[in-house]
Amino acid sequence: MENELFKNISSLFIFNNVTPRRLCELLENVSPEFEIFTHGQLIYSPSEFSTKIGFVIKGGCTVERHRSDGTAIPLNSLKAGDAFGVLSAFSTAAEFPTYIKAKKDAQIVFFNKADMLYLVKNEPEIAINIIYFLGNRIAFLNDKISTF
Repeated sequence: MENELFKNISSLFIFNNVTPRRLCELLENVSPEFEIFTHGQLIYSPSEFSTKIGFVIKGGCTVERHRSDGTAIPLNSLKAGDAFGVLSAFSTAAEFPTYIKAKKDAQIVFFNKADMLYLVKNEPEIAINIIYFLGNRIAFLNDKISTF
């Protein structure tokens, strides 16, 4: 894997406390996909999503929920290192709950569900990092709910 790509991937929170050597071994068995989105481009929506987790490598994204009248409610702003789509990969939900749009030109790396399951099953540190991420998401969403 190219040095720049490895640097971008190795800095993701899911790989905290995973040695570079171990990460190289793991990455030999997965196929991350890099995509570039332009300002305002829709990445995920309730009807258009995949069972992949996206990590912002460069740029930023907005997370919105839409009311029944179509009014967008901003929920979060994602920057380099942040993730989205965890629900689509680790849930049986038929819909994705939010809209993810590129706030500015954004480079995203996607890991599909099978690759994420492989990583979690083969490296306990990755599983722990995802558990912490999900716990923090629950706390964040509880804060958002309390403001409404």
